[in-house]
Amino acid sequence: MIRKPLTPEAPDARPLGIKFPISLSVLADLPDKTTIGLFIYDIVTKTDAAGNVTEKQNFEWYYNLETQLVQDSGFVRSTQMDVPIGPPRYERRK
Repeated sequence: MIRKPLTPEAPDARPLGIKFPISLSVLADLPDKTTIGLFIYDIVTKTDAAGNVTEKQNFEWYYNLETQLVQDSGFVRSTQMDVPIGPPRYERRK
């Protein structure tokens, strides 16, 4: 397996804008101080002039997960307002 992380310093690096949703319930089940790995396989890194794939690579990232209890005190302000939903009951014509 080739371990070559794509870094912002690489001349051909481009952010892909891909998001990976992670359920908080899944994170809650993990033990404290653990490692999470993200693995992406068979990424095309080279093509020939005709567009055929000539090289693929695998990428791995590891993240250390550690929970930290944070408490804060303060006030919560709420506002209640009535907002009509749907089309108006009548239209006024000129």
